[in-house]
Parts: sequence; C-alpha cells; structure tokens
Amino acid sequence: MTWSLDLLGGFALRSEAGDCSLNPRKGRALLAMLALARNGVLTRSQVASVLWEVSDIEQARSSLRQTLAQIRRAVGPGLVEGDTETVRLGQGVTSDIALFRQAAADGEMAEAARHYRGELLEGHVFRERAIEDYLALERTRLRDIALSAFLAELHRIGERPEAAPIAHRLLAIDPLQEAAHRRLMALDAAKGDGAAALSRFRMLKERLHRDLDVAPEAETTQLFDAIRNRRSHGASSQGGEALPAGSDQPSAHLRQVIVLAGFDAGEDTNGGSDWARRMAECAESDGARLFAENPGEMLVIFGLDRTSDRHAEQAATIALDLAAAHGEQASFGLAEETMVIGEKAGTSRVGMRALRLAAATEPGSVALDRRLASRLGIDPAASLAVGQNGVLLEHRVTSTRPKPPFVGRQQEIAQIVGAIRSSAEEESGLTIHVTGEAGIGKTRLIEEAITQISAENIRCVSMSFSAFGSATTSVPHRIAEALTGDGEVDPPCDPHDQAIFADLRGAPLTPSETLRLSAMVPAERRRRELNMLGLMLRRSGGRSGALLVVEDCHWAGLGALDFLLDLTDMTSWFPLCIVLTERSGEASLAPRIAARGQASLIRIALAPLPPKAADLLAGSIASTSEEHRRQAVEKAAGHPLFLLRLLEDGWREGSLPATVTSLVQEQIERLPEEIRTALRQASVLGRIVDPAAYRAIFPASPLPTPTGDLMIRSGDELAFGHDLVQQAIYHSVPPDIRKVFHGRAAAYYRGVSPLPWADHALLSDDAADGSRAAAAAASAMIASRRFAAATTYIEAGLALDADPEVIAEIYSCRAGTRRIRGDLNGALQDYRSAFGKATRDETRIAMLVRMALVFHRLDRGAEADRALSDAEEIADTIGLGGIGRAEIHEQRGNRAFVRADYLTCFYHHQTALKLVEPVGDVRALARAYGGMGDATYVVGRIRSAYGFFDKAVTIAEENGLGMVLEEFGFMRAYALHLADPGPKAFILSDLALNNSCSSGAARAEMLARQTRAEMRLNALDVEGAAEDLARLDQLLESDPERRFATTLDVLHILFCHRTGDIEEARRRLHPHLVGAKDDTFNGGFLLGLSALVLPDEAERRTMIEAGRRLVAWHSASHSVLWFHRLVLEHAVNSADDKLAREAIEALQDYTKDEPLGWTDLAIATAEAAMDGRTGGDLTARREATMLHDLVHMQRK
Repeated sequence: MTWSLDLLGGFALRSEAGDCSLNPRKGRALLAMLALARNGVLTRSQVASVLWEVSDIEQARSSLRQTLAQIRRAVGPGLVEGDTETVRLGQGVTSDIALFRQAAADGEMAEAARHYRGELLEGHVFRERAIEDYLALERTRLRDIALSAFLAELHRIGERPEAAPIAHRLLAIDPLQEAAHRRLMALDAAKGDGAAALSRFRMLKERLHRDLDVAPEAETTQLFDAIRNRRSHGASSQGGEALPAGSDQPSAHLRQVIVLAGFDAGEDTNGGSDWARRMAECAESDGARLFAENPGEMLVIFGLDRTSDRHAEQAATIALDLAAAHGEQASFGLAEETMVIGEKAGTSRVGMRALRLAAATEPGSVALDRRLASRLGIDPAASLAVGQNGVLLEHRVTSTRPKPPFVGRQQEIAQIVGAIRSSAEEESGLTIHVTGEAGIGKTRLIEEAITQISAENIRCVSMSFSAFGSATTSVPHRIAEALTGDGEVDPPCDPHDQAIFADLRGAPLTPSETLRLSAMVPAERRRRELNMLGLMLRRSGGRSGALLVVEDCHWAGLGALDFLLDLTDMTSWFPLCIVLTERSGEASLAPRIAARGQASLIRIALAPLPPKAADLLAGSIASTSEEHRRQAVEKAAGHPLFLLRLLEDGWREGSLPATVTSLVQEQIERLPEEIRTALRQASVLGRIVDPAAYRAIFPASPLPTPTGDLMIRSGDELAFGHDLVQQAIYHSVPPDIRKVFHGRAAAYYRGVSPLPWADHALLSDDAADGSRAAAAAASAMIASRRFAAATTYIEAGLALDADPEVIAEIYSCRAGTRRIRGDLNGALQDYRSAFGKATRDETRIAMLVRMALVFHRLDRGAEADRALSDAEEIADTIGLGGIGRAEIHEQRGNRAFVRADYLTCFYHHQTALKLVEPVGDVRALARAYGGMGDATYVVGRIRSAYGFFDKAVTIAEENGLGMVLEEFGFMRAYALHLADPGPKAFILSDLALNNSCSSGAARAEMLARQTRAEMRLNALDVEGAAEDLARLDQLLESDPERRFATTLDVLHILFCHRTGDIEEARRRLHPHLVGAKDDTFNGGFLLGLSALVLPDEAERRTMIEAGRRLVAWHSASHSVLWFHRLVLEHAVNSADDKLAREAIEALQDYTKDEPLGWTDLAIATAEAAMDGRTGGDLTARREATMLHDLVHMQRK
C-alpha cells in the first residue's frame, strides 16, 4: 500500500483508500521524526529519548511499542516498520518534507514553494519540552530552506501579478522580509492603490523600529518616495458635500445626531486607505451618511433620517472595530449634538468636535466627548482623558442592545416564580415546560424569572442546545461543568462513583477510573451519572434548592432528551426545579413528559403579546413616529423578536417584510458585498462563531464585524443576535455555495475534531469526505459511550453513496453499538452488511471474525465455524499475520473450548499469543494472555492458568481495559482458589463480582457469581452460596446464552446435598443423567454428584465407572477434579477405603505436574477421616480440617 504523509502546514495522512485519521499526538510526532530522519530510519532509543524524555528506558520503549500499535490499529500495517532496534517509514510512504527538500536541493524553487504550505506540524502543541525543542529546531531549518525558495521564486516572477501570493507566503514566514514588502508595494501602486502601498511602508517602518530598532533598507525607502511623488503629482482636490435638505423638511430643521470622525494618521490625504473604505462600508450598512469634505478626514453621521437610541452604540462599535483593524492608519472621534439639516458636515459644530477628538488621540484609538460617554454608561472620571472634553473609549465599555423591557407576561412570570418559590419552601421538586414559536420570548421570560429569584439563594444552572453542530460534550458533562466552582461536592466513596465523578468534572482519569468506566454498560453508566448529578445539584442548592434551565430542547438529539427526561424524575427527591423550553411542534416533549405521570408538572404555552404590551415594547425601543410604530406593531402581530427587528432595521414606509426571516434577508441584501459575504460565510459555522476558525476557513475574507443586531460580540467570540437571524442568513446562501462553505469548514476540522468535521462534511457535496467524517464521529462517540449520538452519525453516513470501504466501517460501528446493547441479531446483520461492502481483504476478515463471535454467543456453532473458515481462506491468500491472524486463532480456540477439544483450544490460544507479543497492542496482548489462561486451565495446568489470567488482568488494570478485566477477573480468582485456597482468592472473587455488578454487565456478573458460588460451596459457606444462586436464577431468566443453565443446575444440586435436601438434589440431577456421560464440561461433576445422592448402590457404581471413562477423555479440568473429589467423599462416607485410595491416586496423578492446594486439602481431609474414623462423617471432619488450614494460610 502507498501512503501520502503531509506534515507542512498541519497533518494529513492519505492511503490508496482515502484519508486516514490518526489522533494520538505522539503518533504524529513520531511520523514527523521519521520523515525528517535520514533515510527515514531512527533507532528506538533516539525516538524514546525525545518522545518520552522523563521515562526510564524500559518504560519509554514500552510506550513506543504502544504508540506503534496504536498507529497500526488506526491505519493498518505498512505505514511504520521496524525491528527490535530501529523504526522507519514504510517503503510506500511519501512525505511532503522529502519532496520539499528534494525540490530545493535540485534548484526547483517553484516546486519547493508549492510543497511548503506552512510550519512543520502547524497548530500542534506538545506538553513535553523535549518534543517542542526538537520541533522548534527542525522548524527553523525548514523555514530557512523555505525562505530561500520563496525569495528565488519571487525574483523569478518579477512584478507580474502572480507574485502577490508568493510575497504573502514569504511574509507569513518572515513578516519583516523587505523584498516581499517592496514587491507588494509595487504591485499596489501599479494597480492604482498608492494609499495601500504607502500604508504598508509606514507599517513596516514602525515594525522595524519597534522590533529591531532599525530603519527600512534604502531600496524600500526609495520605492516609498517614488510612489508618494507620483501620487502628489497626480492627486486632484476634493470638494465638500453639503448635507442634502430633506424634501419634506424645512431647511432649518434640527436633528439630534451622532458623528463618527476618522482622521488619517499618515501621509495619505485622499481617503483611499483601507480604513476609509471600511468606514464607508460600515456607514452604508448601518443606514448612516458619509461625508469626505477635507483631505485625510471622513465623517459618518447617524440620525439624519431618523433618531434611534441605538445610534450611539452602533457608532461606538464601528469605531472600535475600525481602530482594531486599521489602528496604525487612523484615529477616531465620536461626538453628539443637534445639527441643522442642510449644514455643511465638516464645519458643523458637532463635526468639528468629533474631528478634534480624533486628531487629539493616538492612532488606533477612539476618543468620545464626555456627554456621549455618560450616555453609553461610561464614567468619565474613571476613563483616560483626551484633551479637555474627551475620554478614551475601550472595548469593554461597549455592549450589545440592552435587554428589552419585560412586558405582557405578568401572568406567566408569576406562575413560574411562584412555583419555584413554593418548591424551595416545601423542599420538593417540579418540572416546568415552556413552549412557543421561535422568537416569542421564551428566553426573556426565563431571564426575568431568574432575576426575580436571584436574592433567594437558589442555585441556577443553565445550558442550551444549538441549531447546528453537535455538542462535543454530553448533557451530563455540560451540567457538571456549569456546577464547577461553588457547589463543590466531596468525592463519593464507591470507586465506580468516583470514576463517574471525575469524568463528569473533566478531571484527568487514573488508570483504575478509566478501567471502571470502560467496563460500565450504558444503562449502568447513565444510572450512576443521574445519581451523581442529583447529588451535585442537591449539594449546590442546599435547602433552597436548585434551578436547572435547559433551553431550545427542540435542537436536542434523542439521547440527550432521554437523559433530560430521566433527570426530571429526580424532582421527587429534593427541591430541584427543571425548566425545559422548546418550540411548539409535532415533536414536542409534552406527551413524553406526561407519560411519566409526574404530579408536579407545569406547562406554559406562550402566545403572541397583546396589542397594548406590543405598543409599550415598541415605544421603549425606538424613537420614531407614531405612524411608523403603529405599522410595525400591526405587522409583527405580537411577535416580540419580529417587532424589535422591524424597529431597529431602519425600514422605510411601505416596505415592511412579512416575517423575521424575510426581514433579515432583505436587510443583508442592502449591505455592502464584503459585509454580506462575511455574514453568509459565518452563518455556515452556526450561531456562535469562533474568530480563529473563521479566519482559517475563509482566509481571503475579513472577519465579520458586529453589524447592528445581526452580529454581536459574545465574549471572545461572535454571535448572531438570534438563531432565527442565523438561519435566515444561512438560507439566503444558495445551496451550492453553502455546500462549498461547508466543504471548507470540513477541511479545517478534518483530523482536528471529528464532530464538527462530520457536521460540515455531511452538508457538503463531497460524499466521500462526509462518509469518512461520519465514521470518525461515530467512532469518537462510541469511545465516549454516547451511543445515541453515534447512531445519528452512523445513519447519516450510511445514507451517502460513498466509498464502500468507509461504509463497511460505519456498518461495523453500528454493529458494535448493537452488540454492546445486547442486540446480537442486529449486530450480526450489520457485520454481514459490512462484509458485503468491504473492498479490503483485511476488513472482510475482521468482519467474518466478528460474525463468528456473535454466532458463538448465539450458540450457532456451525455458522461460527464456517465464518472462521472463510476468514482463514482469505487470510491465507493475502498472507495475513499479526493481530488479524491472532483474532482468528482466538475465536478458533473459543470454538474448540465449546466442543471440548481442549488440546486444539490450547494450540490456537498459544498461537494467538505468539502472534500478538511482538506487536505490542495492549488490548490484543491482554486478550491473548486471557485466552492462554482458559486453554491451560481447561487441560489441568491451573497454576499456569492463574499466571496467564493474572497477566491479562494486570495489563487491563494498567491500561483501562474494563471489558478485558470483566472477562478474566473472575477466572483469576477461581484459578487461585484451586491452586492456593485461602482468603486472597475470595477477595479477588469479590472484587471481580463487584466490578461486574457496578458496571451493569449481566453476563459478566453471571460468570463471576457462578465461580464464587462454587468457591463458597467448597468452603461450606451455604448461606453465601444461597445468595449467589438466587441471583443467578434471576439472571438466567433474561440471559440469551442458555448454555449457562447446566452449570447452574450443577451448583444447585451440590447446594442441596450440602444442606441435606437429598430429595431435591435427586430431582434436579435426574434430567441430566442421560447427557452427563458425554458432557466433557460438566459431565464429571454431575456423575460425581450421582455417587453422592443416588439411592441405589449399583446405580452409583455404574455412574462412577461412566465418570472414569469420561474424565479419561479430555474433560475440562474442573469436571475432572470435582468428579474425583466427590467420589472420594462418597468413598469416605461409605467406608470404602479401596475406592477412596483410587480417587486419591487419581487426584494426585492428575495434578502431579502442577500440584494444587485444593486437591491437597481434599486429600488431607479424607485421610484424616480414614485414619481416625470415629463414626463422624466426612463433612464434619472436612470442615474442621479446612478451618485449620485456612487459619494457617492466613497466618502465613
């Protein structure tokens, strides 16, 4: 297989099958080291010394083996190869680093420039100092080569327009590279944009002085002078523009206005600078008037057409954005005063004051007069003064539109606040369900309720769902995150709850916590998360209670909604009020909440505002004519958001849109093209926009700036004023353009974050990328046990007509979720579908092996064997080895175990272990050791089996492999019980059972209880055994694997005998007598019990002879041991010393290679009874002897 490895400008890995996902950070760093190394080869010690600097050599080499295994597991074999001493890139790997170096060495500078797309592993940050130091050195070396390549290419192209992108890429490497600046200055001047060229020189000059304390090179200064001289000779004077008189207003009409003045801080005086163009665009977009009456000065006047309370905030926001974007070019001033319509702007009193403030402040700053400062809520005394009458404006003093007054919802607010207060007083909980159409005021209602109860010590926690994109964290994690800080909860005592607690809080997990979480079945994990969140909410709220607000539930997935509904059940525990808001619709939560039968449920459906309330709201927002306000109120029909947007949009009479969506879409159509494009691009990213992500996805476009209430600031991010606004703008983008935008976003998130990658890729027109992203997102969700979220991506991926290999991976993901949930038939169907879609032989083999596993669990042995034969045939054809071949042997071993072909079982598990050991994959290694434990146990090498089981469990504990621990933990305890009976075995058994019960794994619990019940019966702990058997009866009712039934009947028969209920023992034994003679797994046990409980001596003798024949033919070890043990007990009780000696010899012969304490104890007990026969039966003497030996072992 061939691979393409890109490390310059980020990380990307592609094979013949398409893009590959490799998330481990150190795996990527390892690939970078190998790509940089000579011939792509490094010693393992070299790699370990960088990637695991603080570890000892053995631990570092072990970590390297694990990383190599992770790479192979993620992308398959062939990418990285190695031996015991070295590692290297595979023969089929081509890296962009190698291509870049080779092109530069060959003098092909254009080709070298093409390959250098950015820094080595750009965007990757490593905590380890050694890795960062190594990368820093290599980045410098590569950067030096790139500088030479780009300079050579710039020289070759000359002053043709295509030199611009090369110059910009050169400046990305070295921002002070004067050759690149000169080329861009010349190109700007050639296309008539001298202002940009001069501005670039001033910026460069300032940066050189500030950073290096040097002046520009003479060549650069000469070019600046030449461009400036050409502009001064060709410039034409500009005349002032008088303010137009309104056609329906007298010439002396007064108007309260806000003036924003811009003052050029450099040489340009023709209004051609970037800041001037941007200022003109902002004026147009916000309905203001633009005037350029004097060179180097520009005025924007708000309020000439209509007066609005928001003009001051609009002007302040624009000024701050301009200062941030073009700070080295201009300074800005803001002033407020009445102005005469028709008065010349530049000579008006307010215009002159704004210009004076702009001229008095530093470039990149905004000054405003004191009166306007007070109006914006700024304390002039606490701000930096500018001249005598101005203060400095800073970002922190601006705000979004003030909250509208709360009107028209008095009945609803009284109902909500009263219910919350009653809940706190009565220490009881309730659920409040608020519904209404979008923009009707649900959020404003809840905000007012929180305000009114703020003084009552009720803990409030809020979260919401989004219209676009999946939350990277689950609902329980988001609630726990909101509770962080005050409301701390002491860690619980139960270790499984400790793991849940740490996970919810986002704390680093210990290996033991990872172990417990990985083993927990979904239902048990959800139960514990609910209990933990209830405890956290209860502690944080105290006696006053807690209020949990979850908004926009209509955007939530089914899994999130199910969790929230489960959470509402907790309102019966303590004073917890849960408020759920959603849009009205067919998929409402109302029937699902009602189905739970909660008595304390309040439903509130918000209707449109009544006319009087709407008129009051309108009057508080905008100062406009009575007629305009009346029209807006009538058109909005009581819809608060629609009304606000109508009044704030600057609409003209006769053009009232019909809906919020049409209003927003008409508004953006009036914006300048650059601003409109930026908003449309931003809408693709969702309601909340990360500026860094936007710049990376749309590098050629300016960052959207706050534009009225369409786009506002939200902390360090940008946000649309409402999700209706975002949706309106999003749907104004043509569908084909939307797909392109989503494709760009998908490319940005690919390999970085699987969920947003999938969210965007699935909406692009690239079905192949969409399916790969869906597979990555589904895998991520399955790894974090969010199966409902995984299902969403699985179904979306399967709906695409994409690469069959990727579709096979998605089917396999769905099969995995179904298998975990117990839907074995559904899992089988999906594995078959995956096999049918797969194009790679390795994938087809893996699917066949998984089918065999499911067939095995369903007791469909013949089909399991056929699937494994098919897998072996393909594996032989392609020469498959390693983990893939080991998995086949593992399942072959399991099948041989069930068929009682124990030597074949041993062979397959031994082969699997040999294949896995060199690979270093911890999961495969743990399973291989566990398989060897099963194989050696069943053939009677029980001490060896204990060693293998112990290795498997140890690896599982160290690496968080909970499922492996569950599978082999109970067998470790049982093997130890046979090898060295004593307290340690019982402790290990209790731990294994506790882990199974705590994780909710019924099958693992059944196996663990069976072994513990047998251990307890052997120790004559009949009360403990009775407890285990009762629970086993319950589990068997729901377990699909009925093959456990015989083992459970064996334990019941032994229990009846130990408790003296011989008749019940006989009744239970009778149905098994016919098949016992051929049952190599439980037959010996059953035939040995026959010797104890059957009433007829001849029949007992017949059963003993049948048992001897059976155990001589490869029966399972426990069946052999128990047969001879029970025959010995019968012989002692019946005083048949000859039979007893035969049984003792049989036990000693069977365990001669690996003696067992269990056997020694049984023989010692029997011999004590035989040597000192006083009339007591074996059971009493055995109990006394066992007690003596156990006490001795404890002391030892």
